[in-house]
Amino acid sequence: MKKHLFKFALTLLVCMLSNAALANGDSNIILSEDFAELPNQTQRYPTSFNNWVLSNCTYGSISNNKLEILKIESTSNGTVAATATMLALGYAGDVLLSFSYATNNNSKSTYRISLSSGTIEESGVSFITKEIQNSYVDNFLPISYNLINVTSNTKITFTHDKNNNKYVSYYLDDVKVIKLWKITLNEGINSSEAIAANNGTICTVKTVRTLKANIWNTLCLPFDVNMSVLETALGTGKNIELRTYSSYDASNKVMNFEVADNATIEAGTPFLIKLNATVENPTFTGVTIKDVAAKTIESNGVSFVGTYSPVELNTDGTNLFITIVNELAKPTATGNKMLGLRAYITVPSNFDFNDARLFLDDEATSINSIETQKATNSATLYNLQGQRVERPRSGLYIKNNKLTIIR
Repeated sequence: MKKHLFKFALTLLVCMLSNAALANGDSNIILSEDFAELPNQTQRYPTSFNNWVLSNCTYGSISNNKLEILKIESTSNGTVAATATMLALGYAGDVLLSFSYATNNNSKSTYRISLSSGTIEESGVSFITKEIQNSYVDNFLPISYNLINVTSNTKITFTHDKNNNKYVSYYLDDVKVIKLWKITLNEGINSSEAIAANNGTICTVKTVRTLKANIWNTLCLPFDVNMSVLETALGTGKNIELRTYSSYDASNKVMNFEVADNATIEAGTPFLIKLNATVENPTFTGVTIKDVAAKTIESNGVSFVGTYSPVELNTDGTNLFITIVNELAKPTATGNKMLGLRAYITVPSNFDFNDARLFLDDEATSINSIETQKATNSATLYNLQGQRVERPRSGLYIKNNKLTIIR
């Protein structure tokens, strides 16, 4: 009996330790500080507070707001700078730094964020020190930066520049440092397991697929995106355009896609994206993975269907895909596999293809059937990625702006 009790107690202890380890491992927050537990204002300039070392900093509220915040203020008529430095992070890797800030007295203010090691990344550009000049914010503004290759000894410092003859300051609140988990979503692999395992996690996501220049690429991602997120991943200056499926006009046989350049596209929503330069394997930083099924957007029996993973399309005409010449086509038995992180179109079995259209770029494009023929040298062939093919093998190609199957 004693032997069994000992085994039970030992098992229970192991489970408790394992659960504790899992609980610690599940948390990717390194630091979360809302300053709610700051002492009262009898001490104007504290020198330290929990995870911080402070110089010329005070605390309190802004504009009669009851929020408890940290105030970083240059003093002595603006001749002495103020700093707030986090103690060593204790983590090596990539992190997301997020916080909210505001300035006071209707004044513009300049502040800096600097790292003792690692770099601050913004839109693909890295800095050791990030300077925000002439910021004027009368309400708290959330902002975030990716900090790359930090070490366990990295310290983050917020500095308020000296501003002669002015007691200008800025306010800091809701500071978080979060581990940037890294995952890869590969167009050729089922991604459901990776998405489920990282549900709710802020990640750096590498997507293994290519977005081609000057065509409408379909895209479906398990995290919210907007123009800012896409510009960070794809690079600025790409003239990015976005479209989402809105409706199918059965009377005119037109699939309508609306401009979504200023919208947030929710996780799982399929959409179209066009840019002026090809981007291979774009990486999205600081996005939150959501374990939601890829969505189907339906209107009058015609649907735009997202997929994270490869899928075999029906060849009976009920599944369609968008070609590199912005037309719709039916897949064939030898060319019906669609890679993941994309979208396709489903239509009823009795769908009438005559005069059906896809409305993009303020014009309607046609739906084409695939023509089958043997390889010839009478016209240039391109693969579905828009690359010229000199010696084609059996497969699906573009010839004279039409889809051609070569056997």
